[in-house]
Amino acid sequence: MVLALADKMFRLKFNRHRPSLITRADQARDIRNWSAAAELYRRALKRNPRNGPIWVQLGHALKESGHLVEAEAAYRAAIGHDPLAADAYLQLGHVLKIQGKRRDAEAAYYAAYRVRPSMRDAVAELAAFGWSEAQLRSRSR
Repeated sequence: MVLALADKMFRLKFNRHRPSLITRADQARDIRNWSAAAELYRRALKRNPRNGPIWVQLGHALKESGHLVEAEAAYRAAIGHDPLAADAYLQLGHVLKIQGKRRDAEAAYYAAYRVRPSMRDAVAELAAFGWSEAQLRSRSR
């Protein structure tokens, strides 16, 4: 009994000093270990599936490792949890563009612009598709 209690106290102390799943996932991402980052982000999302920014991070890890369909799903999940997350729309646009889904990519970039008109990356992507600033302004009214 005393040994079991001591073991439990040791594990509690050890776990308190261990970095969180998200911290470890971010560290894996920072060294471009995309598969480890994706796995750790998935584990973090099992604990808190409503964490929109972590869905975006999962999408990045999946996109970078070539899992484009899964990355698209992660970005869409991020948007589902936070429909005002301009970065999630932008990243969705990127992964759709990579997949050759031009119209869907344009729609995602436009959604990013609608949420945050100051987002230069969204404006630049739309310009690359032939959109003018005048078009953007007129469609936003």
